[in-house]
Amino acid sequence: MRAMTYAQYGDDDVLELTDQPTPKVGPGEILVEVRAASVNPVDWKLMSGGLDAMMDVRFPVVPGWDVAGVVSAVGIDTPEFAVGDEVVAYNRQDYVHRGTFAELTTVPVRAAARKPRDLSWEEAASLPLAGLTAFQALERLEVGPEDTVLVHGAGGGVGSFAVQLAARAFRARVIGSASASQHDRIRDLGGEPVEYGDGLADAVRELAPDGVSVVLDPCAWRSTTSTTSRTSPTRSRAAARATSTASSPSASARTEPHSDVDALPPRGWEGVVRPRGRARLFTT
Repeated sequence: MRAMTYAQYGDDDVLELTDQPTPKVGPGEILVEVRAASVNPVDWKLMSGGLDAMMDVRFPVVPGWDVAGVVSAVGIDTPEFAVGDEVVAYNRQDYVHRGTFAELTTVPVRAAARKPRDLSWEEAASLPLAGLTAFQALERLEVGPEDTVLVHGAGGGVGSFAVQLAARAFRARVIGSASASQHDRIRDLGGEPVEYGDGLADAVRELAPDGVSVVLDPCAWRSTTSTTSRTSPTRSRAAARATSTASSPSASARTEPHSDVDALPPRGWEGVVRPRGRARLFTT
């Protein structure tokens, strides 16, 4: 089969179109004929060697974790799927080697789900990593109808999923920070847009005079994280920092205390996060 691979760490120059053996289909796995695969920041971070200290790599690497395609073979003990089924999957393996930028890829059954019929292949392939990260974040933050959620990077991959999930599935009020070119899209997704840059705190405060109860920062930008995570003068206002560890659509994120929970708010951000109750921060 043909696949995009790299045999060493580096930039785009190390990517090659190569011939690779057809993957073997083990117990509890399906072989997927790839119709679409999406690119995420983790792909180039892995290729650059930036995650070498935390993830085992076996060269040559086929990059890619997201995939949408058709089941072409099933392993033993896989009653969930049959040949011809259309699936979508977050195909992160136990080590970095067999990815989704190929004609075929094997997927553990636990990491696959049926492709929604009304989505194109490209739309379905863009869903798993970013969508799961947003969903897990909102679940871990216990977002509900009583919350006002501030989503930074609301025009991006995780951020745009978080806006529509928080507004439509979790029934919360959502404020999304993004560049002006993304504001109409954020409104369409169910959020109230505010622009990045100077005056961001005032813009949030104008929309939510009583403050926001949840802050989600998918980009972990220092400029936004350092401000919104340090608006708690009392220990009662818990915040959280989290990274996605999903290996399947039902997996959850890992959370740990944020080191800035008890820091004083910077000038201009006083009152943006509610001084009582469940002020929470999620970054990825």
